[in-house]
Amino acid sequence: MFHGFAGILGKRHEESYTHVQAVRAACYGYGGHTQEYRYHRG
Repeated sequence: MFHGFAGILGKRHEESYTHVQAVRAACYGYGGHTQEYRYHRG
């Protein structure tokens, strides 16, 4: 991860952290609808 971001963002501090968060489709979205709603409504 560190080397991948360094290739995109340039020189990084030697101590860098990556935060990954799994979010259910029913918990987020945009335009007033969740991602789950968009999936089922097509």
